[in-house]
Amino acid sequence: MKHCITKLWLLGLLLVSPLLWAEVEIVHAQQEALQELQSNIESGSPFETLERADSFDANWLGSYTVDEGGNVESLNLAFIRHDSLHFLRAFPHLRFLNIRSAENLTSMHGIETNTRLEKIWLMEVPVTRIEGLEKMERLTLLSIHEGQLTSMEGVKNLTALENLVLSRNKLERFEGLEELEALEFISVKDNPIDSMKGLGSKPKLEDLYIYRTNIRRLEDYDSLSDANIVVDRSFPFDENQDAIQSLEARGVDVYTP
Repeated sequence: MKHCITKLWLLGLLLVSPLLWAEVEIVHAQQEALQELQSNIESGSPFETLERADSFDANWLGSYTVDEGGNVESLNLAFIRHDSLHFLRAFPHLRFLNIRSAENLTSMHGIETNTRLEKIWLMEVPVTRIEGLEKMERLTLLSIHEGQLTSMEGVKNLTALENLVLSRNKLERFEGLEELEALEFISVKDNPIDSMKGLGSKPKLEDLYIYRTNIRRLEDYDSLSDANIVVDRSFPFDENQDAIQSLEARGVDVYTP
């Protein structure tokens, strides 16, 4: 009996060991990737050294956190010299990604393998397209602020998305949002969008920021209730009085910041 138990223990060890070894290899590869990543931060940047933090904080640039298994789960980066996101393939357990002031980063290529991502912030990053997010089933926040986007079509499969911030880009219309009924917050301020068409049904929407856009006509969306629509001071309230009254009857407030 004792001999059989020993055999079973050895068999279990043989089965588990390759998995443990694979995890060790991943952690080791991530440490090498962190060193390489640090070498690609612009010289003289205030965030030139990557520091390990105890917990994730989007305001702590130049930092990263790891989970209990030693896997990198968040990256807070600034002034990196990369032109794509291929370097993220070294971090398969990544949940939070924050990148700021990366003037060479024009493409999101490489992010498609990071399917565990839950939140993405890109600020002052000149990406031109939203891409590689098709399998991001856990993504609840996407923020691309002050980029070069001309389309938001790449969000159409993000059914778990709750917060969408695409301010200060070059967007001319809503698109890809029709099926995203989990959205609670949308900001497209400082874009040349001129119509509410394409917004789709948004039963959970709480805040819609459309100020400093070219939108001059509100639609009476039956799916909106108990929400806020923020417009700019030049918005023609008088011309939209009927739609505003109908929206306000369902608890939708239309106001200026």
